[in-house]
Amino acid sequence: MLVKLPEMQRALAAAAPDIRLYLFYGPDESASNELANSLTAALGAGTERLDMTGAQLKDDPARLADEAAAFSMFGGQQHIRVTGSGDELVPAVTALLELPQTNHAVTIVTGTLRKDAKLLSLVRDHPHTRCLESYVPGGQDATALVRALAATSFLRVDQDIASRLTEMVGNDRALIAREIEKYALYLDADEGAVRTLDHDTIDLLGADNDEGNVGAIANAVFAGDPDTLTHELDLFATASSPAAMIIRVLMRRAHLLLGLAQDMATTGRSASDTVEARGKAIFWKDKPSIKVQLSRWPLARLETAHSRLLQLERDDRGPQALGMTRLGEELFTLCRQAARAGRR
Repeated sequence: MLVKLPEMQRALAAAAPDIRLYLFYGPDESASNELANSLTAALGAGTERLDMTGAQLKDDPARLADEAAAFSMFGGQQHIRVTGSGDELVPAVTALLELPQTNHAVTIVTGTLRKDAKLLSLVRDHPHTRCLESYVPGGQDATALVRALAATSFLRVDQDIASRLTEMVGNDRALIAREIEKYALYLDADEGAVRTLDHDTIDLLGADNDEGNVGAIANAVFAGDPDTLTHELDLFATASSPAAMIIRVLMRRAHLLLGLAQDMATTGRSASDTVEARGKAIFWKDKPSIKVQLSRWPLARLETAHSRLLQLERDDRGPQALGMTRLGEELFTLCRQAARAGRR
């Protein structure tokens, strides 16, 4: 059954035994993964998680139904978590939904599905399923999300601050929520003492200052600065920081540059004028570096870079994390492209 976010959140919190399958699809895979993770917490302590991929189920379609119907030796619940590309999951999901009952909860996280996709057609009207499309918040929606989350933590956030936060953490809902929580704790915000979040607090505590400057990595990649990139990646490797943090910020930067490049193509403005036209939507300290980056990345090349980063994010969410070695190779490839553009 296709539902809206509030109904999905209620279903996940209840972990109702009659719901056999939760399907999360759409471009905001970060939000989908965060929602899927919440089911494990709702199932309670001692819940085991079993991860499967679409490739595994394509080779063995009956396995999903077998695992969902199996009795646990110790009586505990199991969360079966599936990642796949869509229609390759149809035989496995068909077998699952044909069962008279199941003993374990199943979630599927996949990317964008067409309205006529076989998987979506199979699931969206079934009474024992819940499915939700996750959208990436962008522009005013993204800053509105930041301000809404801040309000629930008793923080006041103006437009400039909200734009900076979405740039910093790549529109990742989970990371935005964690950042807001961190600032609220630091400022001792509560119902009786609403606090104002300012740039000084972000400078002190922001995610782009944790264990190496993620913003500096994004700047180095898109400006074509291999020496700085080497230095900043070394900081992250030493601190054992997750590759996902870097990928999210780079995705957000690529998205920003894409929008700016599209504006340039439409208006015929220079890179500098295009950036200035965004006003406070771009943090003033970032504007000089954004102008340089925009001048080195034409629209077609940015589209390719964005696609490569999206694939990296998907690879990192697979059975094995991406790792800093593979990530570094990809980032240096992008960095060299920008460096060549700067020498022309």
